[in-house]
Amino acid sequence: MNDLWSRISNLGAKETDSKEHLRKIHLTNRMCFIAAFTTWMFVFHIYAVGNTFYAAVQAGCGTLASLFVLFNTKRLYRLSIYWTFFVILSNIFYCSLEMQGTGVEYFMIPLSLLPFVMEENIRSCYLFAILSFISFLLSHFIKASYIPHQLISSFNTELTYLVVLFAVFLVCFFIILQFKTVYGKYEQIIHRQKEMVEDKNREITESLRYARRIQRSLLPSEKYIENSIGRLKKGQATGNRRDPSPS
Repeated sequence: MNDLWSRISNLGAKETDSKEHLRKIHLTNRMCFIAAFTTWMFVFHIYAVGNTFYAAVQAGCGTLASLFVLFNTKRLYRLSIYWTFFVILSNIFYCSLEMQGTGVEYFMIPLSLLPFVMEENIRSCYLFAILSFISFLLSHFIKASYIPHQLISSFNTELTYLVVLFAVFLVCFFIILQFKTVYGKYEQIIHRQKEMVEDKNREITESLRYARRIQRSLLPSEKYIENSIGRLKKGQATGNRRDPSPS
């Protein structure tokens, strides 16, 4: 299981990628997988409660969301983020109309969190959050005039509502957990690298100090050199007085 999760996290990653780039790659791969996996899991529930029409639509959306694997393998990470967001947003919006009263639109809450985890451009994040909020409002007002293709019983509606609430909290928790896990992992890597650099600097400093001590032990001291120069000057002056220059 860990090996599979590692493969998903490293889709499109290269050995030459920096640690910072790898962190972004891992987050993007994991978040896209969560979005696609949640979509596919909901297919089985929708089919089980009797809405075979939307179960087929949900399966189509799950297939489209799964294309993130193709995009990320080709290192088209930004395209993958945009694609996943709009596929899931469209799916939730339409599902909220087809399965009225089930609270499916609450999935827009964790959906609006995903761009802030994956996307670097803060303007894009705000745009996605605004689009999620607008879609939430539109689904609320359109429901009054929209006629679903297939109705489900009140019991299954309430059951789906409870499942949706549980799933929303679970997805939010999983998103935050993955965010903290990836960031915590790379903080540890950076901390270890910092310790290695500090150890290297300490070794270099100690080597320089040792070399300086050896140098000082081999070379005469400054005081000795000064005394020697003084004696040479004194001897030169004495020699000049004994041997005056010829007139």
